[in-house]
Amino acid sequence: MAFFAVIVRFVEGSGFEDVLFQAGLCSSGSITGVMSGKHYNRCWLVHQAFSEALKRLFIEQYLPTMPEKVEEFAQSDPAQETSLTNIINDDTVKEYVKQCQTQKTKCLNGEFGKTPQYWEKYMELIDRQQKLHFSINTNDYDLKMLIGKKSLPLCFATNRVHYARY
Repeated sequence: MAFFAVIVRFVEGSGFEDVLFQAGLCSSGSITGVMSGKHYNRCWLVHQAFSEALKRLFIEQYLPTMPEKVEEFAQSDPAQETSLTNIINDDTVKEYVKQCQTQKTKCLNGEFGKTPQYWEKYMELIDRQQKLHFSINTNDYDLKMLIGKKSLPLCFATNRVHYARY
């Protein structure tokens, strides 16, 4: 829950609240709970939806060609026996993932401008929160400590020193 407050401090004043309200993700009364980081479940819902929307925009803008194999897999019936390992090991899919990582790195370095860099950093923070949640659910202590070490400086930077000292 403390890390949601750190993420919210990161996006304060960016228009994040307006987007949430206009998209219908939060009512005007519940935005304050989300922005304070107090409503854990609502924070999960809002941040995952917002991050997913940003990821889709990133893919549309910077990665216009998706391999046909991936599209077919996404549109296929889940009951069919299409092997995920076959798709992951496909050369065109590997090249696509490599291209995606390259574009993401360029975005984080600011090659596409300050606004995409800012929102890519936000998506990185949400990914970090999801990994932390996963580490707790799977009892992966090493991953939890790794995420904690990466997140600790952000607690200091956003004046959340009570959480940072732990």
